[in-house]
Amino acid sequence: MEINRKLYVLFKERAEGFLDCVGPDVRTVLIGPSTPLVDRAFDHLPVHMLAKTVPVEREGVLKSIRHGPGTPALQTFGKKKYWTSL
Repeated sequence: MEINRKLYVLFKERAEGFLDCVGPDVRTVLIGPSTPLVDRAFDHLPVHMLAKTVPVEREGVLKSIRHGPGTPALQTFGKKKYWTSL
């Protein structure tokens, strides 16, 4: 529960502050592994697309985490998902 609260505070202080500065003609994309693909969660923000990678091959994902090669390796064991309002 404490981790979720910290992530919420980080988002609240950083992303919302940044998105408040975007002009009306700017299209924005929120990308990240923990991005919830729930459009209602971002109704109050000028976010036009949500994107993430969903793990589909468990062993490959765990091996990538253990060996630490980073996001590019993790993406080979996942499926890209997105939601858009465009």
